[in-house]
Amino acid sequence: MEDAVRGLNREEMTSALKRKGQRVVPLKWDDFSDRYMHTHGESLTRLYEKWGTDYVQVAPGYQYIPVGETATQSEYARMRGDKLRGFSPGYSDYIDEWRCLWKTTDADEVGGNCVDHPYHTVEEALKAPIPNPELPWRLDPIRESRKEHPRDFIWVQQWLGPWETSRAMLGTEETLVALYTERPQLERFFCRVFEHFQVLLRGVCTLDVDMVGIGDDWGIERSLLIDPDLWVKVFKPLYRPIFEEIRRAEKISLFHSCGCAAVLYPHFIDIGVDVINPLQPGPVDIDMVGREYRGKVTFSGGIDTRRLLERGTPAEVEKKVIHVIETLGLPEGGLVVGHCTSVHSGTPIENIEAMFKATRTFGWR
Repeated sequence: MEDAVRGLNREEMTSALKRKGQRVVPLKWDDFSDRYMHTHGESLTRLYEKWGTDYVQVAPGYQYIPVGETATQSEYARMRGDKLRGFSPGYSDYIDEWRCLWKTTDADEVGGNCVDHPYHTVEEALKAPIPNPELPWRLDPIRESRKEHPRDFIWVQQWLGPWETSRAMLGTEETLVALYTERPQLERFFCRVFEHFQVLLRGVCTLDVDMVGIGDDWGIERSLLIDPDLWVKVFKPLYRPIFEEIRRAEKISLFHSCGCAAVLYPHFIDIGVDVINPLQPGPVDIDMVGREYRGKVTFSGGIDTRRLLERGTPAEVEKKVIHVIETLGLPEGGLVVGHCTSVHSGTPIENIEAMFKATRTFGWR
């Protein structure tokens, strides 16, 4: 226990993600639901003080309009600030800058669901106004974070990426059908949305930050959302310039994609992604991913939230953490241990501590 690592500094974190031989394993320490924070906030604070935190996460700034008298902001949302999660201002009902209406119905979820898509046809979506990505205040939360944490590793994450934004605007069903029936027109729409995020992240990369990430969920429980060949043909060329921007700026890049997305991992690597998150056990075969891609990219996640952390024991959590480290990591780095989805209120705090303790104790040292 006395040999356990208690938090990584900026240089150690960077070295571990770049696989440069620091022999430490970073820990993903955030992403707890509002309800969990209400129940276990003090205990989590004690865990952070005991085991340390390895990074500061922040998002670019967007504006939101609360809707209705029930559009309240949670205590945790106020505490963490809007800057932590670019897609979730903490309101129960709100309209974003893309004119999408979002509703949060469960305090055990981080973020809401789009319940009203502003455009009903591809033709309408092509005429949609695109928010200005170069407004100076969009970068203010990031500048403030660096001012508040001058020596820490800063991770800028745009959780609602261009794919999620596009299907929120048009609707998932309409978007998927149009991929086969109106692909040329739909691709023009995608280009406009993807360009917004490319320009936004170009601005982010001018700042003193360490990692820049984007989030688009391409996997569902047992398969990819679309045919992999279609993804390679339509979307891979759209993502490549975004990650080229990050690489040119010499920042670490992260791609978050939930579900059964492992078929896309070689393409993520090809377009320059440095870190892949979250590797959900079940939809993703952790052992297969380790055999195929260990050492070629850095992984973040790997710990099952619903079955293991919610229903398992501390001993089982410890065992799984060791397995993930040995399967996905290397002594020189290449792994961030963490839960693969947001943690809900039914999760014993003892299991969270077991994950923290196992990572700090059994990491490559």
